[in-house]
Amino acid sequence: MTHRYRPSLRAFTLAELLVVIGIIAVLAVLTSVSVQRIAKDARLAGATNAVIAQLGTARAIAIRDNASVIVTFRPVLVDPPIRDASDNVISPGNPQKGQVTEVVIGKATGRLVVLDTQSFETFGEQFVPVPGTAARRLARGIRVAGPADYGGTLPKWYVMPEFANAEVGRGFCVCFGPDGGLLTRNPRIPGNVQAAFEEGQPDSNSVTLVAPWFDIDQDGLAEAGVGAVTFPGTWSTYRDFQEEPLLGYCTMLAVYDYEDAVERGDPTEWQSSGSATVEPQLFKVFFDAYVPQFGDFIGFNRWTGVARAVDQ
Repeated sequence: MTHRYRPSLRAFTLAELLVVIGIIAVLAVLTSVSVQRIAKDARLAGATNAVIAQLGTARAIAIRDNASVIVTFRPVLVDPPIRDASDNVISPGNPQKGQVTEVVIGKATGRLVVLDTQSFETFGEQFVPVPGTAARRLARGIRVAGPADYGGTLPKWYVMPEFANAEVGRGFCVCFGPDGGLLTRNPRIPGNVQAAFEEGQPDSNSVTLVAPWFDIDQDGLAEAGVGAVTFPGTWSTYRDFQEEPLLGYCTMLAVYDYEDAVERGDPTEWQSSGSATVEPQLFKVFFDAYVPQFGDFIGFNRWTGVARAVDQ
């Protein structure tokens, strides 16, 4: 009589099942973290390439038109109000949809416009949008920073504000000259700027600030914004969407992820008032440390002005 062999069946114990489930859970978490990191890196890389492309367009326009051309970075609403030719609001927009960064190009008009009409100490070198050149919008949460002066009360990095968090930031730009090289001042403005403007002034106050000014609506008037702080030294401060601040010259840029910064910091420490003239100290301290560590950097050739991604 033939007997068939039957192997004994052994089930997993509860402990073994728990170990397997634990391993699967750990792998899932690690995979999720890796995917999120890759996605964030891709967002930064895509934004960096977009900024470099816009810089290349601006440089080409400067050479073509034999003019000074800037690239600047504006916080704008995703769904802004729409106005008619008489400045009447057609659509109120939706601030709840948040803000994004626009990379815009402006060309010099050759005009120096007084911004401070009380003491006549602050002038803007007027730049206006280049016709036919569209602004580029970066992905939600992606911001751009530029190195600032290392003395006085200015931060080490010009950082864009998040208006929904009541932040105060700075305006800045990259400026290309007619030969395509970078400019860090208007070469036509003499060292003694007071002599250039003294005639016709109502008093003898000295000119303390002359810088690029992007007249986005091309009305020839500086928009002081809700805070309406107009005395010298505050025109470079961004406090709301309406403002057209003076712009600091930059020779390097950093692209960073504000949403990642929020995860690593405390946004309640970055808030300020609508009429603030400087950024809160904790805001400056955090981003002075965050931008160099987590930003993607854009540098420029010293002689040609060509932009490229660089290592930190």
